[in-house]
Amino acid sequence: MDEPTKILVVDDSEDDRLLYRRCLQKSVVARYDVSETSHGEEGLARIEDDDTFACVLLDYSLPGRNGIEIRKRIRTRHSYVPVVMLTGHGNEKVAVAAMQEGAQNYISKAAITPDTLEHVIQVAIQHCAMQKRIADQRESLEIFARALAHDLKEPVRTIRSLLELLSTEVSFSGKSADHYQSVQDAAKRMTGLIDTVYYYSRLDGAEKSDCEICDANQLVDEVKGDIDRLIHERQAVVDCHRLPSIFVNRAQAMQVFQNLICNAIQHGGIAPRISVAAEETADNWIFCVSDNGPGIGQGDAEKLFKPFKRMSQHDAQGLGLGLAICKRIVALHGGEIWCESASGKGAAFKFTMPKASPLAAAAVSAQSSSLARSDGDGRGNPLATMLLVDDNDIDIELAQILLIERHRLQCKVGVARDGREALARLHEMHVDLMLLDINMPRMDGFELLERMRAEKMLDRVAVVMCSTSSYDEDISRSLELGASGYLTKPPEFARLKDIVEKSSKLRLREERDTLHLLRAA
Repeated sequence: MDEPTKILVVDDSEDDRLLYRRCLQKSVVARYDVSETSHGEEGLARIEDDDTFACVLLDYSLPGRNGIEIRKRIRTRHSYVPVVMLTGHGNEKVAVAAMQEGAQNYISKAAITPDTLEHVIQVAIQHCAMQKRIADQRESLEIFARALAHDLKEPVRTIRSLLELLSTEVSFSGKSADHYQSVQDAAKRMTGLIDTVYYYSRLDGAEKSDCEICDANQLVDEVKGDIDRLIHERQAVVDCHRLPSIFVNRAQAMQVFQNLICNAIQHGGIAPRISVAAEETADNWIFCVSDNGPGIGQGDAEKLFKPFKRMSQHDAQGLGLGLAICKRIVALHGGEIWCESASGKGAAFKFTMPKASPLAAAAVSAQSSSLARSDGDGRGNPLATMLLVDDNDIDIELAQILLIERHRLQCKVGVARDGREALARLHEMHVDLMLLDINMPRMDGFELLERMRAEKMLDRVAVVMCSTSSYDEDISRSLELGASGYLTKPPEFARLKDIVEKSSKLRLREERDTLHLLRAA
């Protein structure tokens, strides 16, 4: 007989726990071994002690830490334990928050029947198993990428070095010289191929990260500088119209422009003329890189973006991955890329980039360390800089609305997504007030506080913890580590104001209907 499926129920309602148990006992598909607890901390301890739970049914409303906070901690230590979030609210925002924190499924308690509960459990288990397979495949890809970067590249590097040494010791002539040059060219091409395949493979598991607002005109100008030799050799002209600013990974965006412009120059005929332009739609910018070359047939245009596909003998000079890399990078930024062409009329490669969101602008403010505001209150007193440290975009947006926009609070604002990024910000910019979440990847809030205390940063930075946890232990630990105060999410301005007014590092000045958060003299 098959082993029963072990389920852990974390819910402070005895009646609800009884409901889940009865529903699962009625299953005709599988047998379930149900364990129960009413506290999130005890649930975490159970998972730590027993790694055989197939699924966790987690209530959203728990005493102390809510279900989202518990899910964060489960994900940190046990990434592939399936979690189904349960709530009596039936609130879509709760569902979104749960899924963002890695819950595999979500169901309202009002909708629970034996069939629906079993269905969401099985879907969660299958989803988590699929995530595990994907992670294993990415790990295999990572091993392959490392082999490309080191093991395969090393013998090619040795060949090229020996060829250079041989050229100083032996004089080749006639066919021997031609053959020697061919070997050199092949070794150089092999090095380029390894580098390009490595870059492409790294994009496979990549996420859009390290984004900033970039002037697309500046990106194209830098690309033109990098390929200046090719432009002069082909006597090409690259016309760049007025382009917008976009929220992108700078290096990846430059790679797209460089690949498309180089491709256009190489296929642009005797005197290549390249045009780079953009047009605006409701949600996107559509960029266009066009040339005056012979064009591409419709049948070939559909194959262009596949790896190692070449449409002509002339393409043998390339490595066959340039357009595939463009497609992958554009997709990572939420866009699409395509080719419009007719034989004999040139080709136009177009791609979309979503417009920057308000949250993107907030992230840029963290990198530039200031917003488009004045540096003071008009009386020579410097505005304070507030750093929001949280890995949840919704919580960052809520903090900005509830604490800054709604109360017309004038200050500089920066954003960091975890403790490690926040620590880097502290080393590169002056921060006066930090709103710090506790549970974050890489370095959590407590770890950051400990580092700040060790580096004596708390002498100049007021830290206010901002967490969903209302546990006395978390509040006490925060204050012991040097935090100036503690807010529970969603944060209340009145409580923040009270903390700021008691701080020796900050002061508030009210002027008409505006509040200025100032750095204390």
